[in-house]
Amino acid sequence: MFKRELKINLKSFLIWSLVMVALLFLVFMIYPSISSSMKLDELMSVFPQEILKSFNFDIISISTSFGWYASEGFMITVLVGGLYAGMLGANILLKEENDKTISFLFSVPVSRFKILTSKILVGLIYIVLFNFIILIVTGLGFSLNDDMEIKKWLLMTLSPIIVHMLIFFISLFISLFMHKTSKCVSLVMGLIMLFYALNIIAKISENFSFLKYLTPFGYVDTASIIKNATLEISSLIAIIISLVFILLSYIRYNKKELL
Repeated sequence: MFKRELKINLKSFLIWSLVMVALLFLVFMIYPSISSSMKLDELMSVFPQEILKSFNFDIISISTSFGWYASEGFMITVLVGGLYAGMLGANILLKEENDKTISFLFSVPVSRFKILTSKILVGLIYIVLFNFIILIVTGLGFSLNDDMEIKKWLLMTLSPIIVHMLIFFISLFISLFMHKTSKCVSLVMGLIMLFYALNIIAKISENFSFLKYLTPFGYVDTASIIKNATLEISSLIAIIISLVFILLSYIRYNKKELL
């Protein structure tokens, strides 16, 4: 069953990974020429301080590709990976009901616990691989274009795993209350964009900073990585929340009436 799940979800993994690699490759190819011909830091200075803070432009220069990744690049990576994790979580169980293959699974001696466990493991593997590919591509890009701080690079490229896993488990849990893949995917994609918007609002306004605890994107702060090369305690909270959603998913899946 585990090998079957890996094979079924391989195509979507490759598509999302290629999109992310192509985007990063394009940036690393053209960014040096752009930064040398344009005074990017001066251009950024015309924006309001709140906007600069939300993208970390206030604490790091974007004259290098490493500076770009620590600001805009990180947010793009986290968002794209979050969309992939959300779609994976929404699809990985529901597609069995939509394709009517769930009847086949129950016709063989396999428990619901084993079915859910195999799908969770596949989801985790593909999320880790997705981020590992980003790690390799960014490492090569930074080494060719400019100097980088290895610890900060590792934290910035690996910490999104925490966010992506949390989104995956939230999406998986939501799917257990639905029967149609298309509706679940639409709901999850909309929810992820809402999460992203809440995180931006939390960064822009101190009055709404509490909103970061209502969104998976708020539990990994690049500002802390840039300034101190460390993760905040909120990253540990995100892991705990993920474990809670795993437990809730097992409980719900054992009670769900499958079509």
